[in-house]
This record gives sequence, C-alpha cells and structure tokens, in this order.
Amino acid sequence: MKVAITGASGHLGSNLINYLNSQDIPVRILTHKNNIQNSRGQNLIYSGDILDTISLEKFLDGIDIVFHLASRISINGSQNGLVWNTNVLGTKNLISTCIKQKVKKFVYCGSIHAFDYNSTTSIINEDTRLTTNLDRPDYDRSKSEATELINEFSDFGNKIKVAKIYPTGILGPNDYAMSRMGRVLLNIFNHRQKFIVDGGFNWVDVRDVSWALFEASKINSPNEDYIISGHWLTLKELFNIALNINKDNYRVYSLPFKLVQKIAYLKDSFKVFTNNNSLFTLESVNAFAFPKNISYLKAKKELGYKPRNIEYTLKDTYNWFKEQGLLAH
Repeated sequence: MKVAITGASGHLGSNLINYLNSQDIPVRILTHKNNIQNSRGQNLIYSGDILDTISLEKFLDGIDIVFHLASRISINGSQNGLVWNTNVLGTKNLISTCIKQKVKKFVYCGSIHAFDYNSTTSIINEDTRLTTNLDRPDYDRSKSEATELINEFSDFGNKIKVAKIYPTGILGPNDYAMSRMGRVLLNIFNHRQKFIVDGGFNWVDVRDVSWALFEASKINSPNEDYIISGHWLTLKELFNIALNINKDNYRVYSLPFKLVQKIAYLKDSFKVFTNNNSLFTLESVNAFAFPKNISYLKAKKELGYKPRNIEYTLKDTYNWFKEQGLLAH
C-alpha cells in the first residue's frame, strides 16, 4: 500500500505520519518548504504545491491512498484569496489529479465549521447540511465548498472512493509548526495568559483524529462522512485542567462573551490571548459560541471511535512542550 499526504508539516500531519509509521506504512509527503520535522528514512519528500497540477501528477504516480490535510486556516478573513485558493482550488486540483493517476482512495480532512448552524441548532451530525451562508467566515465557506466539490467528483461515476472526516478543535502533542491553540496552551503553561473569553468549544485529541483518518481509509464505500468530536469544555475549564497538571496556582479570568465580541468587532484584533494580534479576532471569538452537541455516533458505530480524556491530551501536550524546551519554568 502506497500512501501520500498533503499538509504533512502541520499539527495533524505530523501526528498522522507518526501513526502511519507506527503501522509500518511509509509515507510520500508533499511540501514546498521542506520543513517536515519528523520525516524518517522510510518516508519520501516531494517538492510541490497543491496549486500546481504538474507537481501533483509526479507526486501521485503509483499512489493507492491520499490523505488530504493541506488547508489554510484563517481567523482574519480571506488573506487576499489564499484561503479560497488553497482550500477550494487546491482540493479540486488534488482530487482531479488523483482520478487521473488512478488513486484508489481519497481521505479528506474537512472541518466542523463547514456545517450550517444557528442559535436554534440542537445537534450537529453527518446529516446536517453544509453551510452556504455568505455571512460565515471565509474559512468556513471554503471548507464547505471543498467538501461539495469532492462529493461532485465522487458522484460523476469516477472509480475513486472517498472518506471525509470533520474534526472539532484539535489539541495535543507533536505540534512542531505550533498551531494557534498550541500557542495559547503554551502561554497558559508559561503564565503569559491572564484573561480569556467566557465561551467554549468541543476539543479532540490530534492522535484520535489521526487514528480516525486511517480507519476511515479502510471503509469500502464510495463516499462516507464521519464527525470526529471529543468533549465540550469552556476555555476556563480547559485551562484549569492544564494548570492542575503541574499543580500550578496560576489563575486565569473569564471576560464576558458579549463584551469581548463587541470589542473584537471594533478592532481588527484584540490582544488578550497573546501579543500576536492575529490570534484573537471576531471570527475566533464567534467560534466559541458553536453548538455544544456535536455527535460522533456514526464514527463510534462504524469505526469504533472513542475520544480519549482531555486530561490525558493536556498531560501529553505539557510533556511534549517540556521535551522541546518550550516551558519557561
């Protein structure tokens, strides 16, 4: 079995490489920066870009399964079209080239943000429709549009089989590129975070998502969807668990959601999470008002999925920060 990954340098990509290698599966990696931190001898690195179909043809030659993780995450708009180009056009290029190169399986990492919801939504599951709301952030709409494109290619009668997973908020170790939530957790551990917004989200371990991607690749079905959610916690609950790991007496304080939302609306950014002014915007604030009930029942039934306890996730994240020499105390 020959496997290829896009987005391998990211948080999820690093962990998926680890998991596949632990199953004695070598990986072909697409990168245009050659910044893969955990590339072992058995893995092959290809220089290329999902916006360049010529490089994709070479990358996918002889491949059986593609894991498409490459995505432009944004909490501050379109980034001059880069969000849409990466998430939509890049996905279109990749799956069309997969079909041309006779790849057997296309496993796509979508996002829970691709689904439609409002204040009355009681539950989000695989039957929830994808968002077409023009008021939703560019990232949300781009992930929704990319998912629709994949469905169209699958419906055209192409022989490629598709599996799509939709993770919630990803946390965990091996965060070499340092995701936004990874930076926030590091700031908590290093006592650089005093105030947080009074909101919450559904959190899932990055290693559980990696496992789910691999298990979904085994499903012998033309096109399947799986929500990979974990546990809903307020930011304060999440960070208190993190602080208790090291018996830390440091305290964080919640600011009222509506207040932070109004301030974020008036500013391009709100410097509460860190000094990085791109971290805390209206888009990121609104994400903490996402519906609480996100069902992973289908993944449980068909994949045997069960999310691990978030305390274990945070302990392992803390230990990884320590091993990397990132903790200030």
